[in-house]
Amino acid sequence: MAIIDFFDRGWRLNPNGVAYIQDDRRYGFTEVGELSCRIANGLLAHRLPKQTKGAVWATNDVAAWTCTLGLWQANMCWIPIGARNPAEENQYVLDAFDCEVLFFQKDFAPVIAAMQPRLPKIRLWICVDGEAPEVAGARSLTSWVADQPSTRPVVAADMDDVVMLSTTGGTTGMPKGVMNTHRSLQTFCAHFMLGCHYGADSRPVNLAAAPMTHTAGLLSVPCTARGGTVVVLAKPDPALLLGAIPKHRVTELFLPPTVIYRLLDVPDLATKVDFSSLKYLIYGAAPMSIEKLKRAIELIGPVMMGGYGQTEAPASIAYLPPDEHFEAGKLASDERLASVGRPNPLIRVEIMNDANRILGPGETGEICVQGDLVMKGYYKQPEKTAETIIDGWLHTGDIGH
Repeated sequence: MAIIDFFDRGWRLNPNGVAYIQDDRRYGFTEVGELSCRIANGLLAHRLPKQTKGAVWATNDVAAWTCTLGLWQANMCWIPIGARNPAEENQYVLDAFDCEVLFFQKDFAPVIAAMQPRLPKIRLWICVDGEAPEVAGARSLTSWVADQPSTRPVVAADMDDVVMLSTTGGTTGMPKGVMNTHRSLQTFCAHFMLGCHYGADSRPVNLAAAPMTHTAGLLSVPCTARGGTVVVLAKPDPALLLGAIPKHRVTELFLPPTVIYRLLDVPDLATKVDFSSLKYLIYGAAPMSIEKLKRAIELIGPVMMGGYGQTEAPASIAYLPPDEHFEAGKLASDERLASVGRPNPLIRVEIMNDANRILGPGETGEICVQGDLVMKGYYKQPEKTAETIIDGWLHTGDIGH
């Protein structure tokens, strides 16, 4: 499946349903789907070829996310931009990754206008939420798509087309561009849908509290594919987050450990907040304290789900599902709780030594991954790709046991 097929599947399953909620505004599947098609047709009207790079510079926002869907409807490549990143870093990424289309919120227009002369490759400047006269040649999204048809464009997609070009930092130097394809993102979606079980007729409710330009955006796609609803928080405010869970009967969300720790410090958390709808609270992106994990299970419930991945193998190398936090009805050993669970089913995961030899049980070495989840490579950096993917194995740089 192409990545947009997951949204289109949810649209087909639940055409009259609510796809997204933000600030009590409900966005139907058909409303969002038709806007994404108008955006795609607008891009194609400019004769932009497939895999053209487009960035979205915005905080969590349904209209901004719809621009990402529009890029995917046209089989183009989304560059996630951290809205609060230093302007110089975003400028570097937009130029180095050959961005030709920039969707942005008007709050960022002054910063973008200042860097515009240094971004000569960008051909289209589209303001998502109004007019931005500071940015030369910018159009408002509403006026730009006004004459475009809302029908799905017919575009040819190859599974190895690059549809997401994300930054990954290193200990030195500027960010590298990770090329993820329909194939790698499809595998992520399959892993997530296998890992989070729902009945055939149930509609998940995903809370996008973390930045959608990072893991939360991708994690919303499997929910959408099931015809579910994504509740979008513009900022990760603990009070808003805790209020949204019972209000919208949220079933799944992702939070990094640092945010979970802040929630655990809320007095009388278990009695103040109704967590009964929650099935999966996914934690990852950094190690989780075992004691804090035990506390989260006590206060929030047996819903914690550990996730391990990296940009080069998006968000789903291994999972520790809620039930595996327990053994024989009791909390599992600290050794298991400190782990990232089991490798997911559509990849191979091995521990290797410095000579790239697979090690046996109980040995410690580098975590290496093989399969369709693995990125295509680093953008315009074949030497870095060759250092990282050796004989088909992605060398994560992480130590595992």
